[in-house]
Parts: sequence; structure tokens; C-alpha cells
Amino acid sequence: FSDFGPRRTMPHEDPIVEACCQKVYMPACAIGIENDAIPGSGLGGSGALAVATISGLMVVHHHNIHQQKWTYKSQLPPLVDLAHDAYLAERSTGSHVGAQDSMIAAHGGCISYSILRDGTICDVDDPPIDFAEMAEWLLLFRTPLTRQAARPLADLAMNMNRLDVQDRLHKIRAIGADVVHAAIQGNWIKVGELFNEHWALKKLTAQSISNSQIDAWYDAAMTNGSLGGKLCGAGAGGYFLFACEPNNRKRLIAAMR
Repeated sequence: FSDFGPRRTMPHEDPIVEACCQKVYMPACAIGIENDAIPGSGLGGSGALAVATISGLMVVHHHNIHQQKWTYKSQLPPLVDLAHDAYLAERSTGSHVGAQDSMIAAHGGCISYSILRDGTICDVDDPPIDFAEMAEWLLLFRTPLTRQAARPLADLAMNMNRLDVQDRLHKIRAIGADVVHAAIQGNWIKVGELFNEHWALKKLTAQSISNSQIDAWYDAAMTNGSLGGKLCGAGAGGYFLFACEPNNRKRLIAAMR
């Protein structure tokens, strides 16, 4: 599943790129963007775009974002600070995104971390997870649905004052920590079960996160070997991530084609 979809050319102004140029005090300029992931895929492409734009401009122009804040030994800031600036640039466009996408784009690999209410990233750790084993247990499937993350995120933001939604979000946060612990132990069956629990809770936080077609795909996966899964990103489309036992991979793949 290396085909992430067709590449697209966007010969127009991009609000994220514009915000990043303003963040590093760059005048108007032309920037070419090549992306292997379809916009609206839920794979964190906008956060990756912000990180790449800021870091690229800084390297090319030897520019320091906030000279009053950091004294860099290199041309780039610490990864956490780079991710936070990318997050702030993306938020300035009016998007309800969180800091998680920019952080993973800046850091790479598999990491765990906490995000405070203001978007500050802390408690960054590199958990000792067996990547080869993880690749045997996880499958990523592209759905034909793309979406703007703004809608499910805006719906979720509108529901944030509801006590039942707050309770579900607290449970989702706890599940995230449990997933990391299970993955470190190599307990991928538990990871799948936690994915399933997470998805059931997430669907109840905003109506636009799922629909009848998405539910049908999920049910088909669960009856064909999946231990549990979720839509990546905000939901409403994009990519499914499923956990399944290695001996059920072919069965699940055949069912989801």
C-alpha cells in the first residue's frame, strides 16, 4: 500500500505557506510544493507542510525566527520549538488543528508526548517500539473520501463545553497512553482492542466524524480479521489504520479492496 494517490499541482496562494512566510518574516515568494498524500487524507499533511516550509526557508536564507528567544548553534531551532512555530502558523489561518501533526513531522519516527492547552509540547519521549513487528500488525487503507479537517474539528470545538464530550476526550487521552504502553510490550492484540475502544468514543464527540459508509467499512474490517482501528486525523474520511494478527492480513486486505 505505497500508493498514496495522485500528485496534485496547486498554482495558487496557500494560506499555510503564507502564514509560515510571515512567521519567519519573509516577503512574498514563490514556493513549489510536491506532496505524495492527497489533501484531506488525515495524515497530517498540513502540519508537515508548515514544518517543511518554515525549516526550508530558514535553511535557504539562514534566517533566525525569534532571535530574542533562541541562540541557535545551527540554522534550525530545537525540534519542539520548530513544531510549535509551525502549529502557531497553521492556527493563524483559522484552522482548529492541534500541535500533534507538526510535532511528528518535525521529529519523525515514533514518539510520545503531551500537549498543553496552549499547544506547548512537553514530555517528549522515544518509546522502544519494535518497528518491524509493528509493520506486521498494522495496515493502512485509503478510503475514497477526502475531507477538510476544519469541519469535524469545528464540530468538536462546538461540543467541548459538553460534559459528556469532555469525559470521552479524557478517556481518549488515557487510551493514548495505554496504546504506547502496549506497543512497548509488543502486545499488538491489546493495541487493536484499544483502537476499537478509541474509535467508539471518538465517533461520539462530533457527528461529522463518521457516517454510514465509514461505519460499513469499519464493520467489514472487524468481521474480516481486524482487532480494531480508526480513521487517521480528524475523521470523516482519509485513511483507516487497522491492527490485525499477521495471519489475517491477506483476509483483511482482500475484504477492504
